Amino acid sequence: MLHTPIEIAGQMGILCQGLRSVGWRANGYNWFQTYLNYESPIVETDAYELQHVFDQVVHAADIIHFHNGDTMLADYKDLQIAKALNKKMVMHHWGNDVRDVERLNQRLKYPLPLGYHSTQQIQDKLQKLSAYIDTAIIQDNELYEFIKPYYKNVYILPLALNTSDLAPAYPDMTKQKPLLVHAPTNDEFKGTKYVEAAIAALQTRHQFDYQRIEKMDHKTAMSWYSKADVVIDQLLCGTYGLLSVEAMAMGKPVVTYIREELKPTYPGQLPIVSASPDTLESTLEDLILHPKKRRILGQQGRHYVEKYHDVRVVTKQLIAIYKQVYADG
Repeated sequence: MLHTPIEIAGQMGILCQGLRSVGWRANGYNWFQTYLNYESPIVETDAYELQHVFDQVVHAADIIHFHNGDTMLADYKDLQIAKALNKKMVMHHWGNDVRDVERLNQRLKYPLPLGYHSTQQIQDKLQKLSAYIDTAIIQDNELYEFIKPYYKNVYILPLALNTSDLAPAYPDMTKQKPLLVHAPTNDEFKGTKYVEAAIAALQTRHQFDYQRIEKMDHKTAMSWYSKADVVIDQLLCGTYGLLSVEAMAMGKPVVTYIREELKPTYPGQLPIVSASPDTLESTLEDLILHPKKRRILGQQGRHYVEKYHDVRVVTKQLIAIYKQVYADG
């Protein structure tokens, strides 16, 4: 299995590890490095170097698993070559690569910032990709509406996490000043101004600590999450991301905005506390005042991640997708 060319939130590396753990050969090539510095078993490269190993890795691969709406060569020329070689391909979309913010904002009370692609650019890209690739993967139903008109097959594959690497540290119910943590990789997208307005208002009448996690590598940020009593993720998009999964795995209650139409689409009983900018202050106040509730939510979150997001569970689902890709071919 060949994963390429962009690592998103450490997922490429985790999926490769999961496949290797059950005897599949898998490798990834990432040309996008960030300050997060995820620990990963994949190859760090750049677009220039990747071009020079292109022939070798494409011929070696049985399935090419692209990530984030991108491929290895300019103008998607590699898709033509892979198709001619009868290589099986899937495209894993992760969010802003296909999220039509212009359309989505028409029904959101609090709009998202415009992404790096316009509606027309997204549509053009999806038309080009789906001309060669039949199968797309997304982490949940939030992106489904944007890609379904283009691909023959769309599969849901939850975010993956190696839960055995993260021991839970449930909130201490005797703690006098709970620690609230917010980690915006993009403060406009995450709705940070609403988070900090709610924090400022609550600090006038409650005792608690607040830490904004920003521009820290992944390992340092994780050490802060482990100390937290409440983790606040994103307030605008309407779904949850890797921070929420990591926080739940560590036994932390998570506050994130989940859109009403998406709630029934998640498996099981999602233990995330949903809050919009309108309800965030009262939601956080409730968690500050009720340590037992924080503890129970933390325990529920850990159980949820073990059941639905553990890499062993997700790897089985990914292999089932791969087998279906082969069967369709």
